[in-house]
Amino acid sequence: MKECKVIVMGFGAVGQGVARAISLKKDMIKERFDVELKIVAAADSSSSAICADGLDEELLVNTKNEFGKLSNYPEYGSMLFQV
Repeated sequence: MKECKVIVMGFGAVGQGVARAISLKKDMIKERFDVELKIVAAADSSSSAICADGLDEELLVNTKNEFGKLSNYPEYGSMLFQV
């Protein structure tokens, strides 16, 4: 099986839509095309969540909507440094 690691830069309406679409369609894509989709990083304007093994798409969206930033993603969230 092939693996496709995805990084989402920007986690507003479009980035969250991409995460939701991957969440909804990843099983079908895996079955039909033998490709496993994984979001391994997502970033908004001030924070990110990064995990090489993959992040939970729904948890990303819920974290952003509840806290307003991805740094609150459990274990893998972090603030971005600003210069």
